[in-house]
Amino acid sequence: MNFSAQERKLVERLRKQERQWRVTRWLLLIMGVGIAAAWSWLLWYTYKLVGADREGVSELLLALAYPKVLFGLMVAAGMVGFALRDWWGHPTRLLLLKLIDELDRRDVASEEKHQHDAPQKPNHDRNQD
Repeated sequence: MNFSAQERKLVERLRKQERQWRVTRWLLLIMGVGIAAAWSWLLWYTYKLVGADREGVSELLLALAYPKVLFGLMVAAGMVGFALRDWWGHPTRLLLLKLIDELDRRDVASEEKHQHDAPQKPNHDRNQD
């Protein structure tokens, strides 16, 4: 298959992304779980303060922190979900790379077949008469 220079560059970029995904998926999973743990601890600590405080100041702290905690937990859930969804690689990228590899194999096989089937030119020397 004949690709232009830009198309070859795009294919190599896809291959690079596929290689990097092996490390990226673990980073996403670990970071997502870590962020969820940190925000969950903050929420637990704030609830603990609300129970111990009798002056009502911690309720304000809880009201200010709760939306941020929910946003942090949603980001963490998104990171974990994205890592788990594409754990074995992005399906479109994998399929495209497999198709390109298969077409390359077929091109190589057909070139070898054409070289093998091509008639050999006789090597006649004109000075043998």
